[in-house]
Amino acid sequence: MNVKKVGFLCGIIFSFLPTFVNATNIHLYNKTNSYLTGGAGFLCSASMGLGALKPKGDVDIQESEIKKLCPFGTCGLNIYMNENCSGNSIATIKVNKNDGVVGIENHDNPDHYSASGSGALLVVTGGPAKSWFNFFFS
Repeated sequence: MNVKKVGFLCGIIFSFLPTFVNATNIHLYNKTNSYLTGGAGFLCSASMGLGALKPKGDVDIQESEIKKLCPFGTCGLNIYMNENCSGNSIATIKVNKNDGVVGIENHDNPDHYSASGSGALLVVTGGPAKSWFNFFFS
């Protein structure tokens, strides 16, 4: 009888183990020619010591940083294409501290930036169109 109880408890513990072991890191790729920052409410990655992601850069956003921005489960993070979270955001990313990226709402913007991805992956693409001069001389 006790062996059955121990086996049952071990089964329950092992079924939840991936939930506790799997860190909610998000890998963010900035495939644009602009700096990228993110913010929730009055918090901005630049002012939190996380800085701005450089053009054509990528970074792993650690679980601890996600929990600072989303302490209560799911929240919306705004993405800005500058170094200080100013102006209009290009997208709102729904992030869950357990599941990572769970939704993306791209906003209309004149430079055609957009975000895509889910779970542990977020990719930002787009940017201002090059003029004909830049195609030949840059």
